[in-house]
Amino acid sequence: MLTHILHAPAAMARHPLSFVWIWGLVALQGVIIILGADFLIPLLFSGNAGEASSSLALGDILLGVIGLWVSIALSFFAIALISSTLQTTATPLGNLIRSSFVVAFVILLASAGLFAITSFVIGLASVLGGIVNAFILPLFAFVGIILVFFATLKLAFTSSFIGKNHSAKDALTESWHFTTGKILSVGALVIVLMIVGSFLSSLPLLVPIFFENEWIQLAYESLYGALSLFFGATVLGLSVRDEKMTHTKRTHLHGKKM
Repeated sequence: MLTHILHAPAAMARHPLSFVWIWGLVALQGVIIILGADFLIPLLFSGNAGEASSSLALGDILLGVIGLWVSIALSFFAIALISSTLQTTATPLGNLIRSSFVVAFVILLASAGLFAITSFVIGLASVLGGIVNAFILPLFAFVGIILVFFATLKLAFTSSFIGKNHSAKDALTESWHFTTGKILSVGALVIVLMIVGSFLSSLPLLVPIFFENEWIQLAYESLYGALSLFFGATVLGLSVRDEKMTHTKRTHLHGKKM
């Protein structure tokens, strides 16, 4: 699996148009953030001082959640798009978009549930105090971090399987089964991709070029973010490209035999 890191640059060079797509998607994420902060909130919510304050807070939350959902979905779509280009038969664009947004919504709901549980435990600890604060709360934090990291590794290839023309549900299932018995390899792969991605994304700080126009500046900075995402998506796509007998196919064949 780690060998695909070495094969990724050659695969990236064969699909330059895909990089343009990724660059555009990363830039779009930045545009959403800028518009949400500078334009949309003041335009959508107005009124007297008291109402404006509460409406602004509501607008921040609403746009923040929608923006986060779209941002996550765009990242999933970018990875799925690269995976699709690496396959023999490309997946229809509509399927990629639909499944990416569904998976992003599921991830957002799971994150909201985790936040609610964490808030409840912290609130309970503040009321009970004593042994809860000393032992149970740190234990909960430790177990929570381990479980989140484990789930992240198990679902790391979801977008790549979307690129193989799987629905959102099947892609989640395929990623879960694909990583079975490979957690250490997947963990090492994710760590390497995080290091490489962090380096590529930080290049604007190492080679600073400043433009007066914020949109040009955004395009310049998103170039490196796109390069990082393109590399990671290519590695993940290569990892699942040769997976012929998927869990979905095995289950389907087993059902026929029965």
